[in-house]
Amino acid sequence: MIKVIGIGDNVCDQYYPAKIMYPGGQAMNFSVYAKMLGAQSAYLGVFGKDRVAEHIISVLDEIGVDHSRCRQYAGENGYAKVRLENGDRQFIMSNRGGIVNEHPLDLKPEDISYIREFSLVHTSNNGHFDSQLKKVRETGIPVSYDFSGHWNEEYYLKEIAPVVDYAFFSCGEIDEETAKAACKRFVSEGCKIAVATMGKRGSLAFDGKKYYRQIPKPVDAIDTLGAGDSFTTAFLLSLLDGNGIVTAMEKGAEGFSIAESTVNTIGKTMGLSGGINAGYSKTTSDGTTHSETNTISKTRTQGKTDTKGQGKTLQIENVNKPIQEMLQRLEEQLKRTRECEDYGAYSCGAYFMSGKQESLSLIHISEPTRL
Repeated sequence: MIKVIGIGDNVCDQYYPAKIMYPGGQAMNFSVYAKMLGAQSAYLGVFGKDRVAEHIISVLDEIGVDHSRCRQYAGENGYAKVRLENGDRQFIMSNRGGIVNEHPLDLKPEDISYIREFSLVHTSNNGHFDSQLKKVRETGIPVSYDFSGHWNEEYYLKEIAPVVDYAFFSCGEIDEETAKAACKRFVSEGCKIAVATMGKRGSLAFDGKKYYRQIPKPVDAIDTLGAGDSFTTAFLLSLLDGNGIVTAMEKGAEGFSIAESTVNTIGKTMGLSGGINAGYSKTTSDGTTHSETNTISKTRTQGKTDTKGQGKTLQIENVNKPIQEMLQRLEEQLKRTRECEDYGAYSCGAYFMSGKQESLSLIHISEPTRL
């Protein structure tokens, strides 16, 4: 069985106003998707000690992803606050990885021995792991790296590309010729294969000899959360299984629309006053539906049901009016801040004052953040 490990970032995306949070992070998504697609997988990273970390760890345990060599320190786990608009995620703010900024991974000899057990290591520009890549390179284990949108930055091209085998980057806003040039540059710097994901236009790959093009599989996407990570995972697993680039790209595209094994829907409802109710569901079937999100489902239904009766339902919804009004006022201020960019004010700050600690903890902006 193929055995892979994701090393680096783990976060929770906290959705507002729905108050639902989803585990994520490029490295952790890779580990989870690999397990879902039938591989043996593990995750190595840094956790905080809070409710976010507890949720992520419980999800990894439920899915069966090994995290035995992860570190955990007192402090905040990584998280981001997100709103969903027409299927696209709009980031409100984040704590920029949380505790990992103070305690980045430093691989020990026992970690290196552990990594040697795997067929591939996957990490990203958000993993706080760049300083350790040469240690991994020395093991001879192939390394894949998600550069996100940093495909044209000299640091990544000169320092990271030479120690990486497989480069992935996002370039949905650039033309295809520019994407080809970027792929060629990554390969010239030392990567074996460079892959550009271009959103609705599909993907492009280059192996130093030939360009490969893959159109996307049509899906009805509710949310694009994790879509690129699912492509990357399916692509890499196909290569490790002995397939060529053409087949790997097809598998990557199917990573958006087809789940090839038991798949999970993971969510957690957040209470504003501190209480959190966890939810986890798991279904298996022959029929397949996969949207470009961390939510993939399969359904099998068989049987006959005949139900008769009448009933009435009274639904009462309790609303914390002061909190609701405060959120509305906060949203208005965030809109005003975003409008400042139209006039060249790209770095903006704001003070939030309250006589109640719970109100301030709800906002929880610990440092100036560009919106």
